[in-house]
Amino acid sequence: MKNILLIVVDTLRPDHLGCYGYDRPTSPCLDALAENSTVLESLWSASNFTAPAFTSLFTGLYPHQHGVFDFTAQAPKSPVFDLFQHNKTKTGGVVTFRFFQNLLRQIWGDIEAVTDTRSFDYSKDLPRAVTESSLAWLEENGKSGPFCLFAHYDGPHFPFRLPDEYAHVFDTVNPDLVDPAFISHFFPQEHEKLGDGSGSTSGSRFDLVEEINWKKRKVSPETIQWNIDKYDASILYNDRAIGDLLEGVTELGLADDTIVVVLSDHGEEFLEHGAFSHGGIHLHEEVIRTVGIIHEPGGPAGARVTRPLSQVDVFPTLLEMAGAEGISESWHRPSMLAMQQQADAVFVLTSWWGYQRFAMEERDKAWFATSKGQRYLEKAAEALKKYDQECRDRVARGEAPRVLSRNDKRLLVNTYFHGTELPPEPEFYYHTPEEYIKPMLELREQNRPKTVQLKSGLRSKKGGRAEFSYNVIRFVRAGEDADSRRNRVSLEKFKKMTGYFNGDYREIKGLEAIKSSIQ
Repeated sequence: MKNILLIVVDTLRPDHLGCYGYDRPTSPCLDALAENSTVLESLWSASNFTAPAFTSLFTGLYPHQHGVFDFTAQAPKSPVFDLFQHNKTKTGGVVTFRFFQNLLRQIWGDIEAVTDTRSFDYSKDLPRAVTESSLAWLEENGKSGPFCLFAHYDGPHFPFRLPDEYAHVFDTVNPDLVDPAFISHFFPQEHEKLGDGSGSTSGSRFDLVEEINWKKRKVSPETIQWNIDKYDASILYNDRAIGDLLEGVTELGLADDTIVVVLSDHGEEFLEHGAFSHGGIHLHEEVIRTVGIIHEPGGPAGARVTRPLSQVDVFPTLLEMAGAEGISESWHRPSMLAMQQQADAVFVLTSWWGYQRFAMEERDKAWFATSKGQRYLEKAAEALKKYDQECRDRVARGEAPRVLSRNDKRLLVNTYFHGTELPPEPEFYYHTPEEYIKPMLELREQNRPKTVQLKSGLRSKKGGRAEFSYNVIRFVRAGEDADSRRNRVSLEKFKKMTGYFNGDYREIKGLEAIKSSIQ
């Protein structure tokens, strides 16, 4: 059986790599690897958040099957790990942060966190530390039988911690035009450790992200471009560290027997759809489309696979490529590189159990432009003044202030000016891959003339239905009113969307029911 070296770069968007068409020289080492590898153009994470995404990768199971939705949980077992043990393959891991040890403890084996052994949290030296530790592990274990080593690079995940030679390599924006909070929280370059006077802590960084995503803080184009510049510089730094690791694999004499895989767990948003960072409620392409580069010694060079694929299929495919024995028929899926089957079911889970809110639709924008819409906005401003005055009057009388959300215009107008026509009610969803499907189709269409993809996947439409399956699982909290208007609308939209893609719709209520559905 061949060896496997799995490299996962956190928060890395494929469209910021040269081998995926980016115009900045962010990834010379990965680009060189891609030239001699198979590049997956349409690889999708099973979640927009690290914990369920990594667990799906390491189990070959979707989140509704393994039941891990945050860092407090662990998958109890993994068909992937069982198969490695069956094939007497040593597994090891070198990760950036210690929470991976808890997350993967029962499904992977020994994992070193370099923040405990060689560095510290959010050090500028973390990528180099991961490379050094990975090479030390390979030197000790690489010749004693087949292995699978997992190396995790923190990548371009904020806060950006960069050696001076990388810190400003892609700068295009005058720092004076950048929101100072971004520089303080996301690029505390002058401080060796976070919290040593930088004013940047984990909580404050995520508070800033929340302010942006809840529209409580405006972000200028210059600030976003500054953030992208630092993001790209971090990619270049991690790319160089990965290049050193690959050189070390060759120097150790392991390259001819080792399959090298480079992935990312998810991507990052830069306000393309009004949100910043990752996780939360969004399932846009920039968050869940991931890097996928597979180098097999003696395998195809420069190949491109455009068929939509899920990361749950990565390890089944790698084990098949490596020559593993004992792959269970009930777990095994056709190789995602074979391009002989139509796309299998692809499920994506958001990191919130809460509602997902669609951005305001065109019909809503049009409504606000009417006299009714303008009247509503005027009443909302007047209602807020009335609410504030009522609270002051109550306090002056020794009474408790009235409790209403100052940000909820609909509630305020309905309270103080009942009868005023309200805007169209926003629609809420638990899990909607609708916008996620669109780039899949567009990508397929763009690449269709250039590939052999005509024999599988989307070739044409018959009766208005696409020729590949897309299945949807909708998670519903126990006790929710399934007959409410919101749920009825949501249900019909899901069924319509799923039917268009020849898929199946399934609804699971409650966490315990989800866990019990694991087969």
